[in-house]
Amino acid sequence: MCSVPRPETKPESPSEVTPTNRKAVQIRKVRFSDHPEVAALVSRAGLSVDSHAEWEHLWRENPSCRLYPESAMGWVLEKDDELVGYLGSVPLMYEHQGRPVPTAASRAWAVADGFGPYAVLLLGKFTSQEPFDLFLNTSANSKSFRVLEAFGMTRVPAGHWDERTVWITQPAKMLARRLRGKGVPASGALGRLLAPPLVLRSGLRNLRRARFHGLEIERSGAFDHRFDDFWNEVRTRSPRLLAVRTREVLEWQFKAPLLSR
Repeated sequence: MCSVPRPETKPESPSEVTPTNRKAVQIRKVRFSDHPEVAALVSRAGLSVDSHAEWEHLWRENPSCRLYPESAMGWVLEKDDELVGYLGSVPLMYEHQGRPVPTAASRAWAVADGFGPYAVLLLGKFTSQEPFDLFLNTSANSKSFRVLEAFGMTRVPAGHWDERTVWITQPAKMLARRLRGKGVPASGALGRLLAPPLVLRSGLRNLRRARFHGLEIERSGAFDHRFDDFWNEVRTRSPRLLAVRTREVLEWQFKAPLLSR
């Protein structure tokens, strides 16, 4: 994960690092109608593709979008009416010691072959947008991180960066993505077939840990008032920057797992 506060001075001008025919490429805000072209571009780049329903959910149902109604969904690059670049932007709610911190997270940064130098135009738009003060990228690789560093981004000072800590909420999709990355045919069907044993194993392991610590696990099909009570307790005690986790935000964040039980 990388983060950057709003820069007091703008980074190096994109015109200094892009080809001389920069005017041939236009940049504009993302529209919902861009989904088919964005999905094709992101897929060619080897990134996870959102369905149209997931796209709608990211912005139309996002509680943060009501706070920041003028925020962009992201930006695209176009050349001769062809979409050749994309960087999504998802508004989020964070706070520090009770003070709201307007935050935007990037999503699926991708450009077509031959248009790599134009990628900084998208990043420049993302890191200079109003009204956000904090910008996050949670999936930077070693290559893109060098570009992010040039824009003033730094690693979040937490965690062990040589280890992965994950909570798998959609095991079938995770397995399918792993299998697809290894070139395994019928990865979607195999993912659905292998997911139940993974869920069972994980559940038993968590149950043993809970019993060791004297905890009781209760299955819940929805987020109720207890989650708001717990969130309010956490936010009043923690001196750290926190992602807002009210019941409303949790219902948006985990809508798909809730629907699939």
